[in-house]
Amino acid sequence: MRNQEIKKILRITRQTFPGLPWDHRLTRGLFNLRQRRNAATGETPSHLLLGFDLRGPGDWEWDDGPVQESTSERHEEARNQQRRYRERYIRPGPPLTKFQLGDLVLVRHHTRRGFEHERSDPACRRTNIIILYWYRS
Repeated sequence: MRNQEIKKILRITRQTFPGLPWDHRLTRGLFNLRQRRNAATGETPSHLLLGFDLRGPGDWEWDDGPVQESTSERHEEARNQQRRYRERYIRPGPPLTKFQLGDLVLVRHHTRRGFEHERSDPACRRTNIIILYWYRS
C-alpha cells in the first residue's frame, strides 16, 4: 500500500467526520481500500492473496466453499489480465519526434541554488534552435 493512499483515506475521513480523531476511522478506510478491485488485475488484493474477498463485521454471506483455484493460477490469471490492460494503454517504445536543423524546440532550463524548489513556471523554460543534430546509427 502506498503512502498517498493512506493520506487520501485520512483526508476523506477528516472531511467526512470532522469531529472524530483520525485513528477512529482508519481501520475501516484500510479495509475498504483492501476491498477495492484493481483495474489492471480485475481482482481485489485479498482475492489474489487468499482466494476470497474479506468479510467485514456483520457480513452474513455464506462462503462459496473451499477455494477452487490455486494461488499460482490466480496470480497467472492476474498477470494475463495486467498484460491485456497494459496493451490497451501503453504503446511499445517512445514516441518518435523528427527534428530538422533550424527547428525551434522548447528546452527546460534548470537554475537552482542550494535547496531551492524546482520551478515549473514558464520562467524556467527557453526556446533553443537546433544547430547540431545527434543520432545513433
